[in-house]
Amino acid sequence: MKTVNEQEMEYEIPNENLFKTLLCLPIGIGFGAFMMSAFNESGFNVGTFLLFVLTMYFTLSGIAYAAFYTNEKFDCTPH
Repeated sequence: MKTVNEQEMEYEIPNENLFKTLLCLPIGIGFGAFMMSAFNESGFNVGTFLLFVLTMYFTLSGIAYAAFYTNEKFDCTPH
């Protein structure tokens, strides 16, 4: 019988890059909505710039993780 430390963990989403994609993209979209709202209310200021940076970080990270997942899924090299 295996102990808890020796057992392999089973996740609902088995690929780490797919998990990060599904986590980062909704957060980036949410920050984008907040940024547009803040920009329409008060114009460009420090808070709007911070929201812009967070939006770009999470959105581009999500797109990059999606690309990594696609590369792993469709890897044609022999193993």
